[in-house]
Amino acid sequence: MAVVDGDRVAAQLTEFGLDMATILVTSLLFMFEMDRALGGRTRMAHRSGDGRAAAGETGDFAGFIRFSAFLMYFGAFLPVSFVPLLMTSFGGEPFPFLSPSQIAAAPLTAEMLCGVAAALAAGRLTGRLGWRAVSLTGFAAAGAGMALAAVAAMTADPLLFVLARGLSGAGSMAGLIAANALIGRLRGVSDGSALQPGLFAGMYAGVNCGAVSGALLSTTYGPVTVFAAGALIPLAGLLYTAFGIPRLPGTVPPDAAQCAPAAVPLPGSATVHPRHRRIKVPLFLALISLPTAVAAMFLPFYLPLFIADLDLSSATVGRAYLLHGLCVVLAGPLLTRMAARRLPIPGVTLLSAAMIAGALALFGLQASLWTAFAAVFAIGLAESFGLSAQMRHVELLAAREARRRDSVLALHVNTRKLGQAAGPLLFGTLAAAVPLGAGPEGVGLIGGLLAGSLLLFALLTWRRTVPHRTARQRTEGRR
Repeated sequence: MAVVDGDRVAAQLTEFGLDMATILVTSLLFMFEMDRALGGRTRMAHRSGDGRAAAGETGDFAGFIRFSAFLMYFGAFLPVSFVPLLMTSFGGEPFPFLSPSQIAAAPLTAEMLCGVAAALAAGRLTGRLGWRAVSLTGFAAAGAGMALAAVAAMTADPLLFVLARGLSGAGSMAGLIAANALIGRLRGVSDGSALQPGLFAGMYAGVNCGAVSGALLSTTYGPVTVFAAGALIPLAGLLYTAFGIPRLPGTVPPDAAQCAPAAVPLPGSATVHPRHRRIKVPLFLALISLPTAVAAMFLPFYLPLFIADLDLSSATVGRAYLLHGLCVVLAGPLLTRMAARRLPIPGVTLLSAAMIAGALALFGLQASLWTAFAAVFAIGLAESFGLSAQMRHVELLAAREARRRDSVLALHVNTRKLGQAAGPLLFGTLAAAVPLGAGPEGVGLIGGLLAGSLLLFALLTWRRTVPHRTARQRTEGRR
């Protein structure tokens, strides 16, 4: 006599329904990106007759940049839902002085550190070799890293796996730097208002499609298949960059960057006294950029381990990534406008970071699948307007000279990458012990540390930030 477990059947039906809904949303995102890419190529060919860009028509490059970023991040984020868990399954002691949870963090840490090194190298090489050569190199390195990861997964070689993830991270970052270099060059000859948003839209669409597709593939076919697919997608990106993106129109004047208008304080923002700029920039990097990047690693590192501890599949991690990405894509523009109207830029930055700290604290107080998804949702909302606010905040703290502003922005980006490299190790030490005994309390502790850094930053900088006053207001104040 067969006995049917009703609860198990209901759970499987629920999982099946969630998988179908996830596949539907991911398919729509993928088809939307394909339609934009093919439509942009058709419009460009129709205008110029041979697919080459005509002078003054660089706005069409937003679609090419978007699809290139989509392919890069689609391939890079295919294995993101199971990388820490796969590292723990290899066994052995590849790093004798590290705990199991810290060993699980090694691939992500290597990926981020190699990304920092690649960003520094690519920034110099784009000026000598051009953006296209650096982008092709990035796609090739990302594909080679995925192929090496497939070999490491088959042979259960943890050292080769860490090396492969580092190579993939270096390739992805090189591609991103090349895309930003192309945007900088296009800004010299045309209005580039659609270029940077196109880049970010392609990145987040690639993250969503890659994370969800990789999670579903790994559940059915295993991690080796995911890495093999991850090696083919960068190859498609390499071919698209080499033959699909038109040549740039003409040349850019060498002083185009110097002709850009200087940044001016926005309405309702704060003007920093020149004597305190050098003080506030290091404080911002140490107390805002670094800790928020560390805390945001809750999603790529800690969540896969926590969900595996609940005996759930990696498809659940893919749904968490989809939720995070939809928050950024759908809610980001609205929240950015609302925050800009109601708060000065430093206030927006602190609000976003406080939301991340509160999300981790909530999970630390009551760890469950629902609070984990609530934390992912809150982090997604916070990053949807907070990442751009941090960039504007850094610009306010920098001097008006273009060189100093660019160098401070580069420091901010590199500091965030270092935080992303340190995040897995910190979670591995405080939060992601295997088995997950005191893990949630460690996550809450990281949230508390972030809240403390925000409070310290506010106390150290609040009195040195004065509202912007016009000459007429200063004259009236003396009277």
